[in-house]
Amino acid sequence: MASSHCTPVIASRTSSSRTSSSRRNTSPPPAIQPATIFHPHDPDLAPEAHFPPQLVSISVSTPARQTGGTISTARVRRFVNRFNNREILLAVDGSCVNNGRHADKLTEPVGGCAFIFRGGDDGRATTSSSSLTAATSSSSYVTARENPAAISSPLSSRPSRTSTTLSNPAMRRNHADNIPDPIAFRYETSPQSTHKNGPEPTSNRAKLRAVIAALEFRPWGQTQRQPIASSSSSRTQIQGENWHRVIILTDLEYVVFGATRWLPQWVARHWRKPRNNRGSGPGGRWYGNRDLWEALQRRVEELREGGCEVSFWLVGRGGGVGLRGGDDDDEDGWDEERGGQGREDVVGQVKTAARRAARARGDELEELTSLYDSVRL
Repeated sequence: MASSHCTPVIASRTSSSRTSSSRRNTSPPPAIQPATIFHPHDPDLAPEAHFPPQLVSISVSTPARQTGGTISTARVRRFVNRFNNREILLAVDGSCVNNGRHADKLTEPVGGCAFIFRGGDDGRATTSSSSLTAATSSSSYVTARENPAAISSPLSSRPSRTSTTLSNPAMRRNHADNIPDPIAFRYETSPQSTHKNGPEPTSNRAKLRAVIAALEFRPWGQTQRQPIASSSSSRTQIQGENWHRVIILTDLEYVVFGATRWLPQWVARHWRKPRNNRGSGPGGRWYGNRDLWEALQRRVEELREGGCEVSFWLVGRGGGVGLRGGDDDDEDGWDEERGGQGREDVVGQVKTAARRAARARGDELEELTSLYDSVRL
């Protein structure tokens, strides 16, 4: 009797131990708080009307070890929400030549990324005196520091080639401030690209990279611990432009819904697709582009810590408010004559910039690289 009594006790302990171990291995990761969806105050307004370019005054500071800690005031343009002057708009886009190798199986895809963070290039933007006064009074004497990703100006006349890298961070910041929107760069040369050691460029990856670059380009919130591109431990916390919310404007549902709805589900599932969905689409049993999604979420959380929320605004391909379904669409058939060249709306400008960045060759590509090197911190 004693022997038969001991056996189930031992078995019970073994079962309990296995159950506990199983629970430890399958415990869900901590829940994340994703970005949010932007709901326009007036759905009938185009993005440029909802966020008209306005001049604001900000104070820019330089590190004490570089210039003695000087502070200077600058007048800059931002796309400011006419209904809330503590919110700004960033328009982003990405492009991929030979996306998915649909056009040529033997030719590697090439990605291009672009974003717009201010208006007024070449005299295009205007602002009324009333909106200018409101924006200036709310944003005066805000400390700011720029952290450019990769810079170009495909829509304007070519800038003169930069032959040397500017050594002073303040000079690099001012140099970047003088380069007009859109900001564009080749996907393969971007700091967070995994092209050479991982997934090939796609339209989706290029657009995600553009979002990350736009959010990292400046310290948009109230504070930021250190410049994004710097690994120097000697740089201390800096103050930012003090915007309460940054709205990312894009026409891709994959980016908008991924950043605001799907990401928590992917993380909770450890990036594994449900069994009935495995093997369908790129990535097989895994949700794709994990590296970029995690980088994006980290930046969203950093900005939130600094007092700035990130929201996404989904618009139609032509810039109108509405939904658009395609993700990873093949863009090789894009015709520059019919694809928006010369369009004055912000969506058309950023699309043209991303596509030209993906197609840059020779001197144009060299200018992209030299401009990037001249302003990188």
